[in-house]
Amino acid sequence: MTTEERLDKLERELAAMKDGTGIRATRFSLVDQQGRERAALQMSPFGPGLILADEKGKPRAGLGLCKDGPFLSLLDSDGSLRATVDVSEGGPTLGLFDHNSKALAMLRVGKEGPGLLLGDENRKPRAMLRAFKDGPALVLADENGVSRAGLALTEEGPGLRLADEKGRITWSAP
Repeated sequence: MTTEERLDKLERELAAMKDGTGIRATRFSLVDQQGRERAALQMSPFGPGLILADEKGKPRAGLGLCKDGPFLSLLDSDGSLRATVDVSEGGPTLGLFDHNSKALAMLRVGKEGPGLLLGDENRKPRAMLRAFKDGPALVLADENGVSRAGLALTEEGPGLRLADEKGRITWSAP
């Protein structure tokens, strides 16, 4: 193939990628001076996304849009998921994870109001704080995830509940 034929082919390929307002592609890659991919803008089966990588080429942040809504994921240097932010039909959610990518804290603002869930390393809920329309509530759970104590404040006044290891109410005050 002559140089002129190669140039003509390249010009046709470039023209095919343009739609009059820009370049069209399913993936763009940004590389550093060593040739390592540091950022990628791509279309996946789930939707568009942006991935950012550190100087070693490990993914550290991802921003995307899927059918449920937008999301942001942050990873540590070992590649473990450490934080997420997403906005879905249920409302915005912030998730914080341990070094094994286990969710330990979730903050959500739903239609009924905001809530905070704190869990342990075994993914069991241990403390839940909610601020709903009818009043705030705090629930504490044991290592099995069984609700053992609850404190609430409603229009009727404060309430306290204590439960046994099976979740049966053993003591309650208005």
